[in-house]
Amino acid sequence: MISKINVIIDELTDSKVNLVSVFLKVQALAHQLKNAKLKEWIYNESNGYKSSTDVPAYRIIPSIVKGNIIHGNAKYTDIQLSIHGIKDNYKIDLNEIRLGNSIGALENMLSKEDDFSIQVPTGLYNAISKNYGPHYTTIISARQVVTLNSVDGVISSIKSKLLQFVLDIADEIGEGHNIDILKKKNLIDALFEKNL
Repeated sequence: MISKINVIIDELTDSKVNLVSVFLKVQALAHQLKNAKLKEWIYNESNGYKSSTDVPAYRIIPSIVKGNIIHGNAKYTDIQLSIHGIKDNYKIDLNEIRLGNSIGALENMLSKEDDFSIQVPTGLYNAISKNYGPHYTTIISARQVVTLNSVDGVISSIKSKLLQFVLDIADEIGEGHNIDILKKKNLIDALFEKNL
């Protein structure tokens, strides 16, 4: 078992190794450890979180809202939009994005040249336009934008948390070959709670 853990440690510290392939190895480890919480975490990270309320704090990143508007007789493209009052009045926080995507999708985002964005619901366009005073303002399009550096930060956080977890397991298990994992179940559960 320790040799499998050491392979995972080596791959987590190698920037050239795809995190999706590491997660497959961790999934097998979770099965051997018989740890339901680890299995669920691996499943959610590998497949994406089903609900935005389930997204862990390390996957919530700041965003800005950019868009195209017509203000009076002028058209402005790709400008940062004022979203004052949206969170209070509509209970939608446009200052953050909850990245519930799978780890593979996050890694794919980094291969793009543009920042990651998602469309702002069109139902909020009128409310956003009110932030531009009494002048005629029309929101043509709006999107929440996060930098690729922020996405990379989420991936780094996932790697770091997972690395610390498997390092702690390696320390506790040691180098023995005939280790009874079930005797260490409570310890592994505690390590999971501490790190992930």
